[in-house]
This record gives sequence, C-alpha cells and structure tokens, in this order.
Amino acid sequence: QRTSLLPKLYFLHGFLGDVQDWNEVIKRLPEYECHALKYPFKLPKDGILIGYSMGGRIALGSSLPKIVISGHPGLQTEEQKELQVEKENYWIEKLKSVPLQEFLHEWYAQPLFTSLRQNPLFPKLLERRLKQDPLELIDQIKRHSLAQQPYMPQNAYFIHGAYDQAYKELYKKLDIPSYEIPKAGHACHIENPAEVARQIKILINKIN
Repeated sequence: QRTSLLPKLYFLHGFLGDVQDWNEVIKRLPEYECHALKYPFKLPKDGILIGYSMGGRIALGSSLPKIVISGHPGLQTEEQKELQVEKENYWIEKLKSVPLQEFLHEWYAQPLFTSLRQNPLFPKLLERRLKQDPLELIDQIKRHSLAQQPYMPQNAYFIHGAYDQAYKELYKKLDIPSYEIPKAGHACHIENPAEVARQIKILINKIN
C-alpha cells in the first residue's frame, strides 16, 4: 500500500544504461512511487534521487537529497583532471572509429566490470547496450565529463559494491562515509538488487 507520506524516488541510470537497469531494484520497493528516468534526465522538483555512476554524478548537481551508487564525487587536482580528459578523449575516439560491439567489448573489459561480466544477466544487458546510438554516447561523455565536474560530495549518501576496490578505496581516501553492498561490484544495482533495495530503504529513513 503506497502512502502519499513516502517520498517519490527517481532513478538515474549510468553511462550506456537504460531504465530497465533498475527493474529488479524497483520491484523490491513496492511501497514507494518509483520513476526510472531516461537520459537526458529531467530532474524533479521534489523527492529523492538515486543515481548510478554517471547518473549519480548528475544527481550530485541537484539540491535534492540523493543516494549515489558507485558515483564519483569529483576530481580535485589538475593532474587528475588532465588524465581524465585523456581517458574521455580515448573513449570518444573509439566510439567514432569502431563498431559499437567492439567499443562495448573494450569498455566492459575494464577491471571495474569484472564481476558484472561474470553475472548471468550480462549477455542480456549487452544486448540492450547494442541498441545505443554512438553519437548520443559521445554527447554524454562530453556533457558529463568527470574532468569538468566540481567536487561535491555534500548532501548525499554513497553506496559501493564489496568487489569494487576502486570505489571502496576512493571513498575511504576522501573520507566519504559509504555503505557496502555484499556480493557485488561496480554495478551493484544489477548484481545484487535485493541488497541495494534494502540499503535504499535504510537510507530513506535517515533522509526523512
């Protein structure tokens, strides 16, 4: 039974993602009014934002309360930003020069996605990713460049997967409190949706 007293939840997918990425999490939050937003996101005026990776970084720019899953709070040094620009340019060139299938193969070969690649749902997810438009993806990288993003960890709760060493260490190093999802890597909303939904409920109670 939904009650109007509960906040509305708005879900923002990551780079390469789509609204279906949130199906299993939303299914486990029946008491809430949930909206999985499609990129380009039109952010609401009220409610709670729940964003994964790029979606989490976009959510950080909003004044609404937010839950960020495997999202970067922003780079702090010029050196980090320069390295990031190189990385982003590399992927942009890839999208321009190779078939999408080849791009996806290389993108998901990154250590960040090791546990996702081993997930039985991965082939289906890849199938959905193949429907993406490379020009739109280039636009996403440019528009939401991590190199250009201000550092803004405030007014947000952060979540990371237990197998995601990179983000586990990042949050620790930046002294950002973070909640760990067991048996999951970077894409923990796909790898362990039940635990992510449970953690979302706990954090909503903290926000409220």
